[in-house]
Amino acid sequence: MKKTSVMLVACFILLCNSGIRAQKDWQYFGQDQGGTRYSNLKQIDATNVHTLTRAWTFHTGEKAAMEATPLVVDSVVYLAASNGVYAINGVTGQQIWKFASPHPTNRGVSYWPGDAKSSPRIVAASGNKMFALDVKTGQPIPSFGTEGFVDMGSVMQSPPAIYKDLLITPNRAPLVRVWNARTGALVWTFHLIPQPGEVGHDTWKNDAWKTAGGTNVWGHITVDAARGIVYAPTGPRSPDYVAVSRPGDNLYGTAVPTPAS
Repeated sequence: MKKTSVMLVACFILLCNSGIRAQKDWQYFGQDQGGTRYSNLKQIDATNVHTLTRAWTFHTGEKAAMEATPLVVDSVVYLAASNGVYAINGVTGQQIWKFASPHPTNRGVSYWPGDAKSSPRIVAASGNKMFALDVKTGQPIPSFGTEGFVDMGSVMQSPPAIYKDLLITPNRAPLVRVWNARTGALVWTFHLIPQPGEVGHDTWKNDAWKTAGGTNVWGHITVDAARGIVYAPTGPRSPDYVAVSRPGDNLYGTAVPTPAS
């Protein structure tokens, strides 16, 4: 099978009002914090979609698959490929900057808009480390973690969810963690296999919580921003099919726990 480099293709539509610019960014992987993927843009519809033509193509130069939804903020496209993070001019398709990550980048990036104290940043993960990049230069932000990097101890499968000044991260380990978006400091941890003294610990009989696995978040975490609730979809407990070694209801596997943010 012939391998080709990963590419991003942009299209435009030939209409009399084609000069109208989109009024809405795609700031989150699912468009909004709740992951609805809804857009109220109406310029492209069933009557004219057949007139779409290619505007530009961007090649990352790698041969691995790109497993991420690009973000668009202020006409700049931000995307993660296995060889790094890119910022691309959304109008011309020209590369603005590239950050070459030390390990393959994991399934996308997140955008934090900044505040009065800190500048906007792109957040992603490479191996066990989460990093924050300046949106204008693509360079690691020194005030975040250690010179722009936070060692999480295990792989973050998907990009962080954003809520106020918090980064909410899924993990290969059975836990959800929340970090300060400015400093990278750990704010709190929610154990998806409850530890002694935590609600649900008694659902793991015979000390199965010590040896069982799974019950982690591989997909995207979403947020109900109005209520301050985090939704974290979890995978099955492990061993998956034979539960004799883990009697009990085994919270919070194969569920959608909602730790408050």
